[in-house]
Amino acid sequence: MLNIICEIANGYYGNLAISKKYIDMAVRAKSNAVKFQIAYADDMLHQKDKIFHIIKNNEMSLLNWQKIRNYAKKKKIRFYLDIDGEKAYEVAKKLNPDAIKIHTTSFFDKRLMSNCLSTFKKIYISISGIHENEVHTLYMYLKSKKILDKIVFLFGHQNVPTKIENTNLSRMMYFTKKYKNLNFGFMDHIRGSSFYKYSLSVFALGLGISCFEKHLTISRKKKLIDSTSALEGNEFKNYVKILYDHQKSLGKYNKKLTNSERIYRSNS
Repeated sequence: MLNIICEIANGYYGNLAISKKYIDMAVRAKSNAVKFQIAYADDMLHQKDKIFHIIKNNEMSLLNWQKIRNYAKKKKIRFYLDIDGEKAYEVAKKLNPDAIKIHTTSFFDKRLMSNCLSTFKKIYISISGIHENEVHTLYMYLKSKKILDKIVFLFGHQNVPTKIENTNLSRMMYFTKKYKNLNFGFMDHIRGSSFYKYSLSVFALGLGISCFEKHLTISRKKKLIDSTSALEGNEFKNYVKILYDHQKSLGKYNKKLTNSERIYRSNS
């Protein structure tokens, strides 16, 4: 079973109607989950930071977040949250999401990491931009706590967009072989209009990955927040279908020939 996550990130503009629209788009695309980022500018950024006002304008009341969470539940799609900072953690705790993600920017926030590990039932952790020894230290800690089954390590960095030659799937595969008792996912940040907007994830699928995170946007042409690496609604629908169709090509190993192979053999 594939796990395909529609990443909205900050593209909802702190707007309830836009947030619901994204949930509808994710449902139509037949993705498994929709993920929003919760962050509070004063809690994590300096006022001179270039994204301070973007994050500040995205802030929503707990009531609106509860409405979004309930809308996702009504639409029967899993609701994930990307959280940065203690205030975002406290809000997420009240929303009871199906999973949360800890971004690379919060990888070294020990308090946030510890709180999330003890609170949420499923946790995605970005390991992109993290040194191997740092990943291993976290892995050993998670193993000692006997909670590996609720963890997914996510690989894939965002350079708005990330060029295909910088994707470095070999590093992801190194980690999957080293930590065979851990689940991994691929965050695909290739340009949304790229020739490779579908094929890169298909390639990762062939390497054994079954969890994918991809940005969704209402419009790339309008240059909305977090739209550079995003797919539009119909494209995302195609993306999901293509992944499931190609998953069929992997088949299931059996020493015996398949029916199709037997027919081919008898006609040869």
